[in-house]
Amino acid sequence: MTTTFSTNHKPARMKLRDSAKILFLGDSLTHGVFGESYIEILDNMIKKRFPDLEYRLINKGRSGDTVYSLLRRVERDVISLNPHIVFILIGANDVLLKNAENLEILQERSGLKDQIPAEDIGEFKSHYRKLINHIKRFLKTRLVLCSTGIIGEDLKNRYNRQLVHINIAIRKMALDYRLDFIDINAAFYRELQGFKPYEDYIPRMPDIYEDLEKLKSKSADKLSQERGLKVTYDGGHLNSRGADIIATQLYEYLTN
Repeated sequence: MTTTFSTNHKPARMKLRDSAKILFLGDSLTHGVFGESYIEILDNMIKKRFPDLEYRLINKGRSGDTVYSLLRRVERDVISLNPHIVFILIGANDVLLKNAENLEILQERSGLKDQIPAEDIGEFKSHYRKLINHIKRFLKTRLVLCSTGIIGEDLKNRYNRQLVHINIAIRKMALDYRLDFIDINAAFYRELQGFKPYEDYIPRMPDIYEDLEKLKSKSADKLSQERGLKVTYDGGHLNSRGADIIATQLYEYLTN
């Protein structure tokens, strides 16, 4: 698979180097508890090719997070750790949590009150820019912005249409700040080109927590197969193929 990314500054040698601390900031896709972990797959890819390399992958994904809640915890989960590279993958919950039921159930289950979706694209960009500015102010780190995953494997549904605007905004911010950008969303679109699911599963909070119980006895791949899905098991959370897509994008970025 060919990675789609833009490099807006002169690159150093291979970005993955000895003693590197690489931090992943995001939501449940990064957290990896709901489904397969792209960070674990990435770790295996690196170890296979560079068995003697010393590095650290730091998972700072938190299920349910929005760009606002990333901003609220950036000091503790990014600045204090002083990583060499930071990947940001956020945005889907700023669409999903506009559903009042989803937001209410999430806050009840998590006990967190800061996982609030942006009201509109303007607020999303404002929070995201504050996040970038805060990291750049305190760290001399390589900051990499990523577009989102998908919401439902029907790419023409209303959720994926809303994500188009979020991903355009993220790409534009990468250009404005001269940061690297990895188009995760485009990689999913290539994989799902011409695919039509039997049913367009959309992640909904009651179902998400029910599926978490099912995953104790059934793999994400098995659940995905039963539902006729290709890269997720519920329209958003990853099966092994979906996790591999993201891992491959990040691996090729780090090693090219």
